[in-house]
Amino acid sequence: MGRKRTAGNKHLPLHLHKKGNYYYYVTPTLPRKWIKLSKDYPLALSKWAELEGSCGNTGLIKSAIERYQSEILPTLANSTQDNRPFQLIKLLDAFGHMRFEELHTHHIYDYLQTRDKKVAANREISILSTIFRNAINWGWTNNNPCFGVFKNKETGRDRYITDQELLQIKQHADDQMKSIIDLAYITGMRQADIRNLKLADILDNGIYVKQGKTGKRQLIEMTNDLAEVVKKAKKSRKLRNITYLFTNIHGNQLTKSGFSSAWTRLRKKADLTDINFHDIRAKAITDAKNKGGLDYAQSLGGHTNQSQTEHYVKQKEVEKVKPLNVIL
Repeated sequence: MGRKRTAGNKHLPLHLHKKGNYYYYVTPTLPRKWIKLSKDYPLALSKWAELEGSCGNTGLIKSAIERYQSEILPTLANSTQDNRPFQLIKLLDAFGHMRFEELHTHHIYDYLQTRDKKVAANREISILSTIFRNAINWGWTNNNPCFGVFKNKETGRDRYITDQELLQIKQHADDQMKSIIDLAYITGMRQADIRNLKLADILDNGIYVKQGKTGKRQLIEMTNDLAEVVKKAKKSRKLRNITYLFTNIHGNQLTKSGFSSAWTRLRKKADLTDINFHDIRAKAITDAKNKGGLDYAQSLGGHTNQSQTEHYVKQKEVEKVKPLNVIL
């Protein structure tokens, strides 16, 4: 029996393990050998695919999931690469043992209905549909059983942070978190893009941003308010780091998990536990629309079309209605 995986390695494909900072290929036959691959996950996946021979069609859905993981996943955004493996392990557990011709639409529907997390189930089936589209292109199957299935109903988040709430949460934040909140609000930047912001991206005429999610490039104009936020952010740095604007107490780049933990503690101290950090971006885009119209909101949000912006703000707006001014 193969070695039992630790919790942190459950997303890795068969025979790929991580020990320390390196990924290893563990031979499936005895005596087992640990072959060092790389510190870099995408590169390790590529080498793993060569050794495992998983890019060949075994007739099982597992082979398509693993080829997607080794070939397609490394080309996606960093945030996607962080989250996607845990979604793939769910798909492997549910469908990996089945042959392509055995999976039908009713199996997909059953998964959507029985999965305890309904929104997560929708995302996982969307990924499975993408995997099947690739499998069709590879000539492995002629059918996509995910096509046409009704997904679980989703209700868009409509939480709008008021100005008072934003001030309230800032009152409980340290200087660096105050700068992060201010930067998120006046620029509409995503958390990942803020954490990845480099000193070299801060220019005299603005901040250069390449959005990690969409790849869109922006130059956010340097205004007096933005310059003041940048000045305070540099002053509040934990330790000097020649690369990133925001760092942890060790002077290293802020990690996603580290930031999430800090945000959870902060909103608890401020007694605003229903606020997500992403709600600040929603507030920024909504306020931008109210002040400068949909075009301005689209530009600030970095959206490729106005429908994305409309979807972003439509549930956070409140329709203003004048009352009758006559009392009978």
